[in-house]
Amino acid sequence: MNRLLKNMELHLTFVGLLAILASGVVSQNLDTDTWKVTAITATTVGIIHGIIFWLVRRRQRRVRHAAIESVKAMLKDVVNNQLAIIRLANDLNANKPGTIDPTKIDNSIEAIKSAVESLSNESLQLWQERYDRS
Repeated sequence: MNRLLKNMELHLTFVGLLAILASGVVSQNLDTDTWKVTAITATTVGIIHGIIFWLVRRRQRRVRHAAIESVKAMLKDVVNNQLAIIRLANDLNANKPGTIDPTKIDNSIEAIKSAVESLSNESLQLWQERYDRS
């Protein structure tokens, strides 16, 4: 099934061509105007192809938009958490210098960079699973 969906355009084109050829053969056997029937069938197949491809592209755009929204939420969460750590460390050091080790701030910055660099489908799924549980 997965292979069929991956090559859907080719399969639909092949089925469309078969329908067009079959309409020509059938119209010859029925003594009707073969070219007219074939042209009408080809036009109908073209319209159906256009509708199907439009629906598929619309679904792909929706899926892509949902994925982007999930990535935004994940990044917002990671970045806001790390920025809160940086802000707290900065406030503590402002009130009492030397309270927070500067490497902790560097670690937080690295966590942000790492989250951005390691964006993938898998990291997004792990993040979603973690927050679905809580």
